[in-house]
Amino acid sequence: AGTHPDFNSHPVYIGMRLESYISAPIWVREKLWGTINFSSTQIRTIEFSEDDYEFISLMAEGIGSLIEINLLISENE
Repeated sequence: AGTHPDFNSHPVYIGMRLESYISAPIWVREKLWGTINFSSTQIRTIEFSEDDYEFISLMAEGIGSLIEINLLISENE
């Protein structure tokens, strides 16, 4: 993160000294609800792989689906 111009001036990077970060958006009903992310203060020596990105995307989709189910249950009650 420290070498990336979009990250190295971000307040979270500066305040928490995060060096590694991966995230995926959580979409529910075509709206962005948030993100799932993992971060570390340690510099990652190898880049995230396509499998890493796919895995975190699948987690985000699963969370979005669970939120959707919860909303449907609440609406039906």
